[in-house]
Amino acid sequence: MPPKSRKLDSLSLCLSRPRKWVGTIGVWLIVISILSGCAPPAIPGESDTPTRQTPSPGVPVEPDSEDTPSSGTYLIWHSWTGEDYQALLAILEHINTAYPRLVLAPQFVEAHQVPTQLLNAILAGDGPQLLLAPASWYPELKADELITPFNDVVNEDDFARFVTPALFGLIHDGQLMGLPVWAETVMLYVNTELIPWSRVPDSTDQLLEMAESAEQPLLGLYNNLFHLSWGFPAFGGVMFDAGFRVVLDQSAGASEFLSWLKAAHLSPGIHVSQDYEELKQSFLDQELPLFIDGPWSLAEVSQAIGDALRIRDIPSGPAGAARPWLTSEAVYLIAGQTEQQRLTSAHIALLLSDSEEILIETAHRLPAVQQNLKVGSEPVQEFRKLLPMAHHMAHRAEMTSVWRHGQKMLQEAAERAEDTEALVAQFVLLVNEENGK
Repeated sequence: MPPKSRKLDSLSLCLSRPRKWVGTIGVWLIVISILSGCAPPAIPGESDTPTRQTPSPGVPVEPDSEDTPSSGTYLIWHSWTGEDYQALLAILEHINTAYPRLVLAPQFVEAHQVPTQLLNAILAGDGPQLLLAPASWYPELKADELITPFNDVVNEDDFARFVTPALFGLIHDGQLMGLPVWAETVMLYVNTELIPWSRVPDSTDQLLEMAESAEQPLLGLYNNLFHLSWGFPAFGGVMFDAGFRVVLDQSAGASEFLSWLKAAHLSPGIHVSQDYEELKQSFLDQELPLFIDGPWSLAEVSQAIGDALRIRDIPSGPAGAARPWLTSEAVYLIAGQTEQQRLTSAHIALLLSDSEEILIETAHRLPAVQQNLKVGSEPVQEFRKLLPMAHHMAHRAEMTSVWRHGQKMLQEAAERAEDTEALVAQFVLLVNEENGK
């Protein structure tokens, strides 16, 4: 469930400097992670070094150069509505103002119609040059050869601006298949009128101890795999091996997390529920001091409780930090373009991703670019600073079974199961059988 920009004169730097072909993107991922104080997340089954592509001879000409035929129309397909669409129009207006010879034309396509219509449009020669769509779409788009990677058009400086896990989530077999525009994960919402900031628990042990002795509700916990994904790494569980075989049963971490979840459900202070709207409304009504949720609720919650809202990381577990899954909305390069069209499209994609102020202020989204962390309210800034600690979500065919059986496992653990080890073993067996692992 989701979905603001640097000033355009500074954004234009990415179009005005000579391009530098990147062949060692993985090195930059490690460097970025070290600088941010966070170890680079592993990508099981995927290379973290995109393969170098072979560019055309000579140095590519910039889109706004007099020698570049960049005055044609660049069609951008999207399924954005409401505030997202208004943000898109504002971003394109900024780009058009700075680069008037680029005609950027957004075209709305219903999300469920994109795959079929995109193929037909490409075959007919009137397809878009860019597509805005969820990161989870790239495996199918890549398999159908509808998109091309960014490896040969991403500059080292361009790359360093993005949230690391958002980029990791778009790498497949060493190829960077898209650029993230905004990012989504979950963190801990805190109502400081109901609980002092200094009393917010730092660990799952402290949280459960407070919940078991609480006389009033303390935390709303949505029993959903995306909202609870942080629990597995916090307790030492690993979802996949290098071949994307589920291996949660190879350590005690997953079963220990499920046992903690059951204890949380039985405690008087933690409300574990599959009714997301009820939990959210309880937080909005100031009946819950704590709530784990995503950035899509920031604007609504800020309006309801004002300056009392703060955002912090989810309490860590016995094995380390609670690292929730992170996914994103991405921009893709459509196949079938000439080399010059592709270069120009890549520059446009960078500008689309680099619109922090507009994405925050108009669409109420968290940009995947982190150039100016002082944009937005205090909760927005706090949430953005926590994005690098999240773990990229695997966008693979194997995830279909993980979602289905994982949700059932969480529900069973909270409400009925006594033997969490057996529950994990059953989950692993079912998923791997369905995935042919």
